[in-house]
Amino acid sequence: MRVGVTGGIGAGKSLVAKIFEKNGAYVVEADRVGRDAVVDEAVRGDLVEAFGSVILDAEGELDRRELGRRAFAGKSANEKLNSIVWPRLAELLREETRTSLKADPSRTVVVDAALLLEWGDPKDFCDVLVVVTAPEASRIQRTVDRMGITETEVLERMRSQLPEEKKLRAADFVVVNDAGLDVLKFRALDVWSRIHKTHPG
Repeated sequence: MRVGVTGGIGAGKSLVAKIFEKNGAYVVEADRVGRDAVVDEAVRGDLVEAFGSVILDAEGELDRRELGRRAFAGKSANEKLNSIVWPRLAELLREETRTSLKADPSRTVVVDAALLLEWGDPKDFCDVLVVVTAPEASRIQRTVDRMGITETEVLERMRSQLPEEKKLRAADFVVVNDAGLDVLKFRALDVWSRIHKTHPG
């Protein structure tokens, strides 16, 4: 079974995915796979052509923060980023998911991806969709603390994602992250249990 875990930036989706992992899931992290995708020479070349050599550091490596600044500066820039990275990222996500299920068909594979809904039909990547939600102020502060970017940059990234209400309408299960870690663990494990009761295969 494939379980997608998504949510807006700073909602805590990766924390929920890690809780699932500790309970037997194999987690495919879209952020990690995305880092592999931009290693692809063709993808890197297209990014430089689209956003300029300023996205490379002195060693010629991708400066992810600078790329983020440029890619989230507006809708057209963000769409350009997705059009370049998404095809290779989707290929790698599908490949890793298939490999994991082939190795152990009984194991649940969790796809941890912020943009599952933005990419199109989430059922291309998962059988069950879990959406993690949190108050906007908490999401902003968590992202500032975690990524070391400004509040303005966080808001730009939020605007590039689907509104939370659209994500919630698409969800099979919802985890609300508006209290401490212990409460989040309790809620995530409750959803994990309900998923396996309703989708025993």
